[in-house]
Amino acid sequence: MLNSGLVKGNVVKDSADPYGNYYYVDYDEFKIRVLILTPFVTDGGASFSYGENQKQWLINYAFDFSNKSDWSLLIFEHTGNAGLSGEGIVNVRSNVSSFIRNSGIPVIGWIHGHAHEDNYGDTMAGDTNNAKINIIGVDQSFIKKDSEGATGAGEAIGDDTEYCVDVFSIDTVNHIMYQSRIGRLIEVSGYNDRFEMVKYHYGAGADQAYRILPESEEA
Repeated sequence: MLNSGLVKGNVVKDSADPYGNYYYVDYDEFKIRVLILTPFVTDGGASFSYGENQKQWLINYAFDFSNKSDWSLLIFEHTGNAGLSGEGIVNVRSNVSSFIRNSGIPVIGWIHGHAHEDNYGDTMAGDTNNAKINIIGVDQSFIKKDSEGATGAGEAIGDDTEYCVDVFSIDTVNHIMYQSRIGRLIEVSGYNDRFEMVKYHYGAGADQAYRILPESEEA
């Protein structure tokens, strides 16, 4: 994820993590808090974990929206909804889910990479609160090759399938986030077509998150 030193705005870090591996930035003009988490705090030897310091900072600081009216939260993180089941991972997912259910703050989504493919879910793995959230996995920027140099299906070096860039824009009035793709288009499981744009609805409460696809023929 993007190091805090490269981010414009008022970066709020944890004093226990001076390097800014996790942090948030408030964009007052849009009333959006962008939260960056890292799963690479390896407490107890786990391959992936958020660590106790990050968990407590999340609960006590990042989730504190005191004196903020009509704000929303957007989360970026590396692993997203990958099948990681360590206690430190599941605990933080449960904290996020509890926040969605109880805070009254709309959570726009949780955007991640890790799997190097486009994917979507609306429930966090291992979460017992069953709160809906747009969990959006994005493809890697540059073309994929196997060990022999072959590219993936529908991809070619030298044309616009060689790369992809996502632009996310947010309509805070109607509670819609737009994912626009430049280059290799968005792949959606179960559909023949790839998409230039996909929309996501969000809102306050446990059942407000869902994906909106353009009309397309299902596979």
